[in-house]
Parts: sequence; C-alpha cells; structure tokens
Amino acid sequence: MILSKNKSIKFFLIISMLILCFTDILVSISQNYLIYSSSFKMFLFSLIVLYIISNISLVINEKYMLKYYLPIVFYTIMMIPSSVDIQLAVYFEVKWFFAISAGYFFYVLRLKNILDDDLLQKIVIILIFGGMFTLLTEQVLKDSYVIQSNHGYSLLFLIPLILIAFQSTPKKKIIYFLILGLFIIIALKRGAIIIFAVIFLLIFLPQIIKSKSLSLKLLFIIMLILITGILIVNANIINDLLMRAEDTSGSGRDMLFALFLEKIFNRSSIEIIFGSGPISAIAYSGTVLGTRHGATYGLLPHSDGLLVLFEYGFIGLFMYMYIMVKLFSLAKNKFTIYKHAVISILIIYLFVAIYSHVFFNDSSWKLLAALGIVSADLKLYKQILLNDKKLK
Repeated sequence: MILSKNKSIKFFLIISMLILCFTDILVSISQNYLIYSSSFKMFLFSLIVLYIISNISLVINEKYMLKYYLPIVFYTIMMIPSSVDIQLAVYFEVKWFFAISAGYFFYVLRLKNILDDDLLQKIVIILIFGGMFTLLTEQVLKDSYVIQSNHGYSLLFLIPLILIAFQSTPKKKIIYFLILGLFIIIALKRGAIIIFAVIFLLIFLPQIIKSKSLSLKLLFIIMLILITGILIVNANIINDLLMRAEDTSGSGRDMLFALFLEKIFNRSSIEIIFGSGPISAIAYSGTVLGTRHGATYGLLPHSDGLLVLFEYGFIGLFMYMYIMVKLFSLAKNKFTIYKHAVISILIIYLFVAIYSHVFFNDSSWKLLAALGIVSADLKLYKQILLNDKKLK
C-alpha cells in the first residue's frame, strides 16, 4: 500500500513538473495563457499544502533552514491590510507562500525517501529543458532590438538543484551546468550572467582544477569549446551582450535606486521601522515616474533589499538579512552534505538582494526546494551518525 502510494506521488511529481514547464511555454507565447498557468499553480499549491498538513509532525521538526523563512512570511501577511491594493498584495503573498511550501514539500518527500536521487535528477532535467524551450520560444516571438529575458533568472535558480542532483556524477553536473550557463547568457540578463560567472569561478572551476580525473577535465574543455563556438557563430548574441555591457545606468536602476532611497529616509518614523505596506513601492514609482501602457502601477525597485526596506521597513529587512546569516551558518555546518549548493543559494540571494528580485518571485521555489532537500539530508545524516554512536 505504501509502495503504491509512493509511486503515485512520484508520478504526480513528474507530471506536475511537465505541466509547469508547458504552462510557462504557453505564457511565453502569449500573456493570454497566464490565467491557465496561474490556475494550475494554485491547484498545485493547494495539493502541496494539503500534503504538508498531512505530514505536519515532520514539518514542525524542521530546524535547519526553512523555519527561518517563517517570521518574514507571517510579517508580510500581517502587513496585507495596510496595502493600497489588498487583492494584488494577496496575489504576491500567495506566490511567496508557494515557494516556501515547495521547500517544505521537498523536505518531507526527501525525509520519507520518496524523492530519491534518480527522481530528483529526472525533475531537474525536465526543469532545465523546460526552461530552455520557454526561453527560446520567448526569444523567437519577442519583438525587441535587444532580446533579453527574465527567464535567465529562472534558469539561474536551478543551479543549486543541479549541484545536489548530480553531486555523485561530476560529468553530468558539468554538462548540465554549462548548458544552463549558455542559455543564461542567451537570456542577456546581466545580473544573472554575473551571478552565474561568480558561481562558476568560486565553485565549479576549483573543483575541475583539483580533480584528478583527466576525462573530467577533457569533458570540461570540450564543453567550453562547444559553447564558445555556438556564441561565436551566433554573432548577434555577442553584439547584444556588448550593447548591454555599454549601458552603465543598470537599465535605469541608478534612477530607481535614487528615487526609492530618497523616499525611504524621508518618511515617518513608523514607516521607516515598519514599512509603507505591500504594493506601496510600485504605487510610489507609478505616481512619480508614471506607468507603462496598460499598467496600473509603476516599476519595482529592481532590488530585493530596497523593496523589503520600502514596503516592510527595517523590521522586514532584519528578517531578510537574518535568512542570509542562517544560510552562511548552514554552509559552515560540518554536517552539511551539499555545501556548494548552499553557497550557490547564498551567492544568488546576496546578488539578487542588490540587483534584482527573488522575494515574491514564484520562480524562487527552486531555491527553497533545494534548501528543503539540504535540510532533510542533514537531518538524516545526523540521525545515521547518532545511531552509529548508539551501536558502538
């Protein structure tokens, strides 16, 4: 009975990942399909929450990382009544809560040995190729002189899962990491490219250099040559990259940063401490700068740090930074099996906190899922060590 139930959950996971990728591709074709994507995510979210509730005893005992997200989740929920647009605030909160619930979902599945390495690899491969097809579909259909896509960040968020899923198979890890890197470059989001480069230089390159496997080093060189060749053949990608590099304003970030910083420190003491409430950031930028055609509100600050500080004050920022501190502690924990995955998440958070958004970004569920797996394996590993001591 249990075996049959586990097989059903595994089948559900694979089908859900395929449908998630398919709905993303549909949205990249036309925004008219967004309702189908959102509806499926809400359906999936509801099932995940029900599963988590049915395993609440395991969830309560999670003590390594996911629980440190809960204070800011509860705080942002408490702030919803102060929003200028409660309906939109609830929508963003559900996206954030979806990411958190995905972390707990993967944590429980890993603890119950449903999410084994084989299944995890299949899920990661589906997400990689789904993300690639979504990006290519958008690139083909997008009418823009310089074709850049936020899917670059969605692909970036897969790196920790790749580091976990293929830790025991270094050659596959290199192949999928570099393929992912190629498509992150194609997406032309400078922030995502910079973060990928930092992770490559700090995590992957030292591993390759230290490796005693000649075949591994040869594979790495071949992959680099192939990817370089693809970029050279597609000269327009290089030209677009150079054009993006020449933009020293950070795509208007300089103006946005100055605008929000000035307002942040020219508010009442209550707002500085507690924030101006959900949606207040885009409402403010829309009032000052105006809105794009058909949009109700203005632009986001393009910085998680500024967004949290503006809408949730120094209390929210403290909770956000506390997560970073706990991530650093988790990476230093001598029992943490997937240190490189945790470090990559920390790098992503730190850079995104300055230059983009992961907060309220439903694509961040991939980062939380990785943390759920790390927490589960850490608990299982420590339990094994404890049992070994008892036997001795």
